[in-house]
Amino acid sequence: MKKIYLNLGLTLGASLFLESCTGVQQQASQLQDKANQAQNMAQQAQNVASKTISALGNLGNLKETIHPLTDGAAQTLSAVKTGNFTAAQTEFTKLQDSWKGLEGTLKTVSPGATKTIGEKITTIATDLKSGSPNVAKLTTELQGLSTAFNGLLTNSTPGVDTNTSTTETANSNATTIQSNLLAMKDELAQATTAVESKDFATAKTAFGAARQTWYKFGGSVKQNSPDTYQRLEAGVKDVDSGLSKAQPARDTVLTSLKMLSTDLDSVK
Repeated sequence: MKKIYLNLGLTLGASLFLESCTGVQQQASQLQDKANQAQNMAQQAQNVASKTISALGNLGNLKETIHPLTDGAAQTLSAVKTGNFTAAQTEFTKLQDSWKGLEGTLKTVSPGATKTIGEKITTIATDLKSGSPNVAKLTTELQGLSTAFNGLLTNSTPGVDTNTSTTETANSNATTIQSNLLAMKDELAQATTAVESKDFATAKTAFGAARQTWYKFGGSVKQNSPDTYQRLEAGVKDVDSGLSKAQPARDTVLTSLKMLSTDLDSVK
């Protein structure tokens, strides 16, 4: 009987020992899985960091890289305004080739701007290849493209997230205001060009964009200079009222647009 109990005890002990070993193995396996996951995450982070560093290096001479693009947009616009669409297509093809070399890098650090520029380039290229290119539309799109290229110099340079000082924050706000200011001026110029040619549909579209841009930085202008804000707000309403009429008065709208553009120059 004692032998039976002894054997049972040994069997039970062995069983418990085996269960313990199995549990340890399972825990070890789980720990290994977690370690592998951590290693994969670290590798992904390293890959992202490598791409970012590469992008930063490629963007080091961004100003020099952007210049041929803005110049190409200007040359294309000049050809469009003179009705020489063959020359316009030639210049714009050069611009497209230059853009292809920069697009991949910019996607890493400024996907939004890259998408906007890509869409504008596609729209312009399509219109230039059509049987009857729309001069007013091309003018608006090309001016917008130039603004987008210039905006890259202000908005697309990536930075490192640090404890931002008050001075850095103020500088950032000022940069944002200036970027929106330039965009609004360009949009008003597009609206003015359209009104001059009595293309009020295009003028309304361009001014709508200018008004939306104003909403982005008008609050900051109001904080810095309430008087300037009031003049600009009144100017925006005047142009909007003029363009909203069934038959806009060309000269009146032009006057309002020019006054609004002049008032924008007083924004600091």
